[in-house]
Amino acid sequence: MPTAADVMTRDVLSVRPDMTITEFDELLIEARISGAPVLEDGKLVGIVSRADVVRALYKEQVEANRVSDFYTSPFPIPIPALEHLARDSRQIADHMTKLQVRDVMTPAPGRVQPDTDVREVARLMSSEGFHRVPVMQGDQLLGIVSAIDLLRLMGERGLGDG
Repeated sequence: MPTAADVMTRDVLSVRPDMTITEFDELLIEARISGAPVLEDGKLVGIVSRADVVRALYKEQVEANRVSDFYTSPFPIPIPALEHLARDSRQIADHMTKLQVRDVMTPAPGRVQPDTDVREVARLMSSEGFHRVPVMQGDQLLGIVSAIDLLRLMGERGLGDG
C-alpha cells in the first residue's frame, strides 16, 4: 500500500503568518493552489486555505451588514448614532484589508509521517474535514498530501483495495 511519501507533493509553497490575506490570495492565484502550510522561523505553525479566508471574510461581512442595516432602517437614527455607525463601518473595512494569515489559519494542523499509509491519511482528512495534510519528519516539513493527490492515486490504481 502506498504511503504519504509516495503521493505527497514535495515542492511545497509555504506562507508566513504575517502575510496579508490580499498577498496570500494573490500568491494562491499565481501558484494555482487553494491552500498552503504556514511556516514561522522554519517551523510549521498552521495551515491556511481559501476556505479559511472565505469564512473570515463572511464573518466580517455579517458584521458589516449589521452595521449597514442601521443605515437602511426606516426609523430615524440620531446623528451621534450615525457617526458611531460610520466609524464602525470604516473599522470593519480597515480590519478586512489588514487581516493576516495568522488571523484565519488553522493552528496546529493534523500531520502525518512519511511512512503513514495513504488509507490512514484519507481517514484523517475525512474525519477532521481537512483538504490537505502536512507530511512531517520531526519538525521538518517534507511535503503535503492533498485531496487531489489521493484522487490522483485512486485514478491511477482504480477504486479497489489494491
